[in-house]
Amino acid sequence: MLSLLVEILNDHSERWKTLDLHVTTRLLSHFKGVAPGAPKLKCLRIYLFGPRNVINKVFRLSFGLPSPQVVNAYGTSFPSIGIGWKDITRVKFGTLNMNDCLKLLRLAMQLVNLSIGFLDCEGSDLSNSEVVTASNLASWEVTFSANPDAILSKLVLPSLVDLEVRELISFESDSLGHLVSRSNSPLRRLSLSQAVGLHLDVIPLLRVTPLLEKLVFFYADLHGIHELLDILARTKLVEDLSQNPDMVFLPHLESLSFIRTQEGSPPWNLVLSLFPPSWHPADAQYRPLRRLEFGLFIRNLEVSDYLDKDVLLQIREIQRRNFDLIILSEDDNGDNDLIQVSYDLHFGSQINLGDNLGVEDREEVDEGGDTSG
Repeated sequence: MLSLLVEILNDHSERWKTLDLHVTTRLLSHFKGVAPGAPKLKCLRIYLFGPRNVINKVFRLSFGLPSPQVVNAYGTSFPSIGIGWKDITRVKFGTLNMNDCLKLLRLAMQLVNLSIGFLDCEGSDLSNSEVVTASNLASWEVTFSANPDAILSKLVLPSLVDLEVRELISFESDSLGHLVSRSNSPLRRLSLSQAVGLHLDVIPLLRVTPLLEKLVFFYADLHGIHELLDILARTKLVEDLSQNPDMVFLPHLESLSFIRTQEGSPPWNLVLSLFPPSWHPADAQYRPLRRLEFGLFIRNLEVSDYLDKDVLLQIREIQRRNFDLIILSEDDNGDNDLIQVSYDLHFGSQINLGDNLGVEDREEVDEGGDTSG
């Protein structure tokens, strides 16, 4: 019955603009179209389900190759999609191997956005492969299998501004650094999700991303966080590069996030020192950091996990200067505002009556118990 319905649709393939196919492998090959093919097709999404080893079905029209701009493909392989790739700008693949990834980048010269759910870096020999320059690729989301060095060494990405790497392990950080440095990539946004339980040294990578504006970590370990915060604190005053190159580190960073942080809390005094003091010379140039977010994974929140009073007062003073300082405690049931629950613990409802009080006023509330100050 479904095959008959597809045959009716095939009669109108010259009018297809979007094909969004959530079908079995057996049904996919029934979408063949008729003359003159699908010249207006701009978006192709294929989501195969059911047994994938029954018959190796493909998407291939009987007349000509459609040349869409957007392709999403899950549950099917790169060679099984019979289209023209010259006009492609956005691609999402569930799984790719290294050879197919390089072939895709060679064919899709207009590609701007690429997302790969899993890039299989095992079992392929790239020793004889030529280096591929993806001149227009601006955004790349990817999860590598082990040993991605081979494919990273074959890429040049001179327009890459947005990079998201999931489940990163230690040695991959160096490979990414070499790629960014070799490509002279103008990265503005970087998101790294490291494999849980592994220490990851990202400092060399961050030293070759001087234009970075937004940096996000998922599952960062506490040791790595401490090292990064320490360097950021020591370099918050943006020096002239010619005067002291060692003191220039992420000079354009505006937003920093640590999501699902494991193994305790970061050193809060170091966190607070990332922001410029309330009184500083008018001509002093500080890193434009405006947003700092922590998501601490705490399965059972206890009083010992709450923020100390002096830390809370300093946080409030920073927030009053229009900096976004967000601290959440995350568990399996959702997020808690750790700043608010800590206020409730230490100050009770009085803190809600004095949101506009200064630091000194808050100290009087704490000591005397009234708000007359």
